[in-house]
Amino acid sequence: FLQYAGKSLYANLYKLLLYTGMRVGEAVALMICDVNWDNHVLHVTKNLQKTTQGVFYIETPKTRESIRDIYLVPEAEEAIKSQLELRKIIVEPIQEDIKGEFENLLFVNTKGKPVNVGSVRQSINRIVEKIRADGNNCPDIWIHAMRHGYVSIAVARGVPLEVVQANVGHTSIETTMRYLELQPDYIRKQSMKISDLYQSKEAGDKSMQ
Repeated sequence: FLQYAGKSLYANLYKLLLYTGMRVGEAVALMICDVNWDNHVLHVTKNLQKTTQGVFYIETPKTRESIRDIYLVPEAEEAIKSQLELRKIIVEPIQEDIKGEFENLLFVNTKGKPVNVGSVRQSINRIVEKIRADGNNCPDIWIHAMRHGYVSIAVARGVPLEVVQANVGHTSIETTMRYLELQPDYIRKQSMKISDLYQSKEAGDKSMQ
């Protein structure tokens, strides 16, 4: 998907979502100052919303857990750096026209304005169509699937469930578990750890005899 999204206006957004598990509303609300480069941390403190009249506004997340710091992996940092370069190209010529609450948004549209999630959905659909046009099988992809994918892949790679929960900002670990799409190979490998535990215990018992 990321290969086909390479020339999309929102390619960096997709990459950041896939490597952090953020909600899309959190990602498009990010300000440049929310990135702490020294500590490789992203401060998640707000959501971008839109009224039925099409007016954008910033709101505070509804749960305490949603306000969090995400430690950035190199791929996520690359996405942010790439977005800063793209943003500079877009915003510099029109800097005087975008003063105000949203002037320091990390992700912007071609007019330097807040990103409309509906436009992101349309972009994803176009990418899926390109993938299929090249003869590849590709299911329908929705924005939230990137969050699901992050959780499943992180757990499959051995990231503790409580760390994944903290990164995605879930109130309960049960919610995080509902996101999991465990693969048979992962289940098999994790199940084999039971054998390793017993073998370690038996070896310890023998050494004490």
